[in-house]
Amino acid sequence: NSSAGSGRNGKTENYTIYGKTGTAEVGSKKNRRQNTWFMAFVTHKNKTYAAALLAENGQSGGAPCAPLMAEFFNWYLASK
Repeated sequence: NSSAGSGRNGKTENYTIYGKTGTAEVGSKKNRRQNTWFMAFVTHKNKTYAAALLAENGQSGGAPCAPLMAEFFNWYLASK
């Protein structure tokens, strides 16, 4: 929720999403790539929902993972 946090691209006006970004390097030094992730939770109508999103060959956990998580929670919680 901080404007300086790595997950700031996951901010949405509909819900307060709490999360953690991450990056894992995979492969040998010569063929190294990154898998990125964003784990998050949100409370809606007195229930807590959690989700994890992994992007193979991603750039960072904050992009594209965090915005996709916000999109997911907006879609999913709209039906609750």
